[in-house]
Amino acid sequence: MALPLVAVAAWAAATSTTNSGTGFVCRVSASQIRKFTKRGDRFIRSDRPFFASFRTTTQGATLITSHCKTTMQANEQHYYSPEAYLELEAAAEFRSEYYNGQIFPMAGGTPNHNRIIVNLVSALNVAFADQPYDVFASDLRLWLPRKNLYTYPDVMVVADELAFAEGRKDTITNPVAIVEVLSDSTKNYDRGEKFEFYRTLFSFREYLLIDQNKIHVEHCIKTTDNKWLLAENEDIDTFLSFASIPFQISLAALYKKVIF
Repeated sequence: MALPLVAVAAWAAATSTTNSGTGFVCRVSASQIRKFTKRGDRFIRSDRPFFASFRTTTQGATLITSHCKTTMQANEQHYYSPEAYLELEAAAEFRSEYYNGQIFPMAGGTPNHNRIIVNLVSALNVAFADQPYDVFASDLRLWLPRKNLYTYPDVMVVADELAFAEGRKDTITNPVAIVEVLSDSTKNYDRGEKFEFYRTLFSFREYLLIDQNKIHVEHCIKTTDNKWLLAENEDIDTFLSFASIPFQISLAALYKKVIF
């Protein structure tokens, strides 16, 4: 699971740290900017357990204070209730994940990431046009009550009537299938602890992990005796057949227009 920021210097070669009055501002060299994704006048990077947001300056880059903590501050973490998180999320510019009182901003996607999602969701919507399945992409929140986690899977499929989190109409609890498109910064989390968290959902039966940098898909299926089977696919001519929903797609269709 993502952890709070503790030492920017551990990965971004911080050259100075000053107290801005509202928090700490960490400066890094301009060469470090190459490791970040540009969004407007900001550069962001999400390398779990780290998240940072920068604005460019004439002397390099300035870390946005709200996401910067020095090592001395590591034990001074602020706890957010689920209700406070949901209130903040409703007004937030970017989506964030919530876990056990901590809020973790989520990085934006790449063109390949979005192409894969669009390819899959388009095929799912065509296949289920007249069938009782709901397909959701990226912006619908998922609540995992046993892990105190709010998150946004890349794709979810619901086979039954939607089950909402208590008091919510924007957060569900019962996907049968979940898909995550892997990135360098999240692949270990998606394969490991996040998958463990997803398995606490009673409805959850199928998990697809899609590599956006090469043709490689990991397909996990829950069996009737409560075991999980893993199949890996790298052949562009292979068809992926889902077990929990009546759907299949070729890797060629899944990776259409994706550029490596």
